[in-house]
Formats: sequence, C-alpha cells, structure tokens
Amino acid sequence: MVTISSRRSAALLALGVAFFAATGLAVVIVSDVYGHKRLHGLVPLFDLDAEFNLPTAFSMALLLIAALLMAVVSRDPSSLARRTKRGWTILSVLTLCVAFDEVASFHEQAGESFRSILGLEDVGAFHFAWTLPAGVVMFALAPMLLRLAASLGPRVRWLAATAGILYVGGALGVEMLDGAYAARFGEENVGYGLLTGLEEVLEMCGAALFDYSMLVHLSGLKTTLEIEFR
Repeated sequence: MVTISSRRSAALLALGVAFFAATGLAVVIVSDVYGHKRLHGLVPLFDLDAEFNLPTAFSMALLLIAALLMAVVSRDPSSLARRTKRGWTILSVLTLCVAFDEVASFHEQAGESFRSILGLEDVGAFHFAWTLPAGVVMFALAPMLLRLAASLGPRVRWLAATAGILYVGGALGVEMLDGAYAARFGEENVGYGLLTGLEEVLEMCGAALFDYSMLVHLSGLKTTLEIEFR
C-alpha cells in the first residue's frame, strides 16, 4: 500500500517549478545580458529554451504523471466515469505524446515544414507555425474537454480548468507572442529569452496544477491518495 499526499505532492511540484523558473531567469541574464553562452555547461543545462536538459526532463515528468493519473481516472468504476472513460483515455494518450514531444520537438520540426508550405515566413504571430494546427486541434477537442470537466467536482473542475488555461496560454498564447517578437527583433536577445521563459514556466505551472487536480480527484477531495499494488 502506497500513500500519496496531494498536499505534499503539490508542494514538491511547486518547489520544482519555482526552482526552474529561477534558474531559467538566471540563464537569460547570464547568457543574453553578460554574453556567457555556456558558463561551465550550466547555461545549456538550465536553459528553458533548450532540449535534452533538466527543465525539459522536469516538464516531461509532469506530463507523464498527468497521463498516468488520467489513465487511473479512466478506470474509475463509477457510472459517471464509465460515460467519460473514453475521453480520459484519449486525453491520457495525447498527453503522453506531448510528453515525449518535449524531448523530440516534433511540433517544431513540423512547424517549419508547415510554415514553408503556406508561405508564412514573415507572419509574426505564426512565426512558429505549429501554433496554427495546434489551435485547430484544441478547438476540435473542446467538446470532449468540456464533458470531462463536467464530470469533475466543483473544486477539481476549477483546478483543472485553471491548469488548462495556464498550459494552453503558455504553449499557444505566449508562443504566438514569442513568434511575433522573434519575427521583428530576432531570438538572440533578452526580450525573447524572457518570453520563452514565461512560456515554459506557464506550461510547468499548468501541468503541475493539473497533476494536483487529478490527485485531489482520485483521493475523493481528501489530502491523501492510496494506491495498492498487487
């Protein structure tokens, strides 16, 4: 029997987000203000805009936890959960794909091709062109997401909705601002670094808050969740 405290988990997740937000800001200052692009390897290790480093691993872990928790929710035997089982399963699989994309960056590679095909080379907000098809996908998923939200209790619904707003606001909203800024001023400057950092931190906050919302949901709005391994 393993007991997971949702409050302690939330504290650990928040501490992780705060740590990487602080180190990410330090990287922007050291790299873009003082011009130290490596600093004994610490800059690439904590750069929020880089891949295959500690912030990427943390973001991937948050999404993997979310995918796992939604998979557990989909197995809830209650009648309400049965009606939404498929939705939770689909969302769990999609989140798993997003988690691995944190490392592989397929969306950025696809975005480059998409931008070239549509001739969006100098379109500011869609400088990172993957945001356009991603927005269409989010619109298509909206009815399912609303049904899933309706299946949650009021507190968990508020937590999950806030988490979604933070995550999508960072991943799409700030990314589009980032694209408009990059198209006009370039990417090698403090402004771009701060916008990119804001995007990644919002994604972390959203994923961490969603993990907490699922823990609260699974624990019946109590402070602990018990999982029995057989």
